[in-house]
Amino acid sequence: MARSYAQFCPAARTLDVLGERWTMLILRELLAGPMRWSDLDDALPGLGPTLLSQRLRDLEHAGYVGRRELPPPAARTVYELTELGRQAEPVLMAIGRLGVRYLDEPTDEQPFLDRIARFGLKSMLALEALTERELSIGLELEEMTATIRIGERRDESGRLRRFHERVEVSDGMDDTADVLVSGSIGVFVWHQQGLLTTEQALAELDVRGDDDHVAHAFELLGLT
Repeated sequence: MARSYAQFCPAARTLDVLGERWTMLILRELLAGPMRWSDLDDALPGLGPTLLSQRLRDLEHAGYVGRRELPPPAARTVYELTELGRQAEPVLMAIGRLGVRYLDEPTDEQPFLDRIARFGLKSMLALEALTERELSIGLELEEMTATIRIGERRDESGRLRRFHERVEVSDGMDDTADVLVSGSIGVFVWHQQGLLTTEQALAELDVRGDDDHVAHAFELLGLT
């Protein structure tokens, strides 16, 4: 890396690798799955091709990103997160959660994008509300549709699943989900910004499901 904080500190050492501009946003994009260089270039306007290539080399060298060749007919190189890269997801989620307070209205220069909104929804989840329970939440929002799934807490061997292994946000609303929510993503944002009380936020949403499931979904979505 070009610069270092030169401190014997795990946070400083991590920031030596991940603290450069655009690095965390590259990881954010790769959370959704493998991407070609051209896809990353399109997804991050303003980064520039030379700097994108440099950041990817840095992340590969540090072990956060790897390259894989797709078989024919695709026959293209894709970048993807390694296991170490996946371990950075809770950090990105925490940064996203902190950043909700700075959101305002989308603009032509900063449009609403589904892939970033899925990341935003995941980052809004209250990690402290995760329990042993599995749950699915279908969201029919004005801006997008999505389904949040909370999977088993432990795998077949009894190992605790990490956040990225257990929590998934996918496109489209599954109308068989345990809880179905209709409304606007703005309600969740404004509630977390303190512009709506919990009662006001809930009044703006149409919620269906078993009372116990709904109560747990509210906890996960921070609507308590």
